[in-house]
Amino acid sequence: MNARDHNERLTGFQEVLNEDFPDLSICPVLHGQDNAEIVEAEIQTALRNNTVISAVYNVGAGNRGLARALESCSASPFCVAHKLVDHSRSALLDRTFDIVIDQRPEEEVSAALNPLRLLADGRPVPPRDPILPTISRP
Repeated sequence: MNARDHNERLTGFQEVLNEDFPDLSICPVLHGQDNAEIVEAEIQTALRNNTVISAVYNVGAGNRGLARALESCSASPFCVAHKLVDHSRSALLDRTFDIVIDQRPEEEVSAALNPLRLLADGRPVPPRDPILPTISRP
């Protein structure tokens, strides 16, 4: 949770859940350290020890481990993850993941480099629309 984006994702999730779904509760946050093996072990343990978990939200990396953990469990909680890359796309297509949120990193890089190029050329930098994430479902 040292990464700002992970912290902001979790905070936003908790705020929305508390406001819009006050009857639901959030289990203690697991810290996978963006490591697939740690994520896999933590999720397997959590699902084994708490049979009422109905959803998993991974705010960070480690999606390979998350997919392996969910595939090996008899329970199939609703799963939201980030970053639409080959392994998360596969998990989405085989319905291991239900939603993958993608921040479109190629647009983020372009949004950062284009203004620098314009500034280096002495040209004005026009305002830019925000980059909106995409949400993919199977």
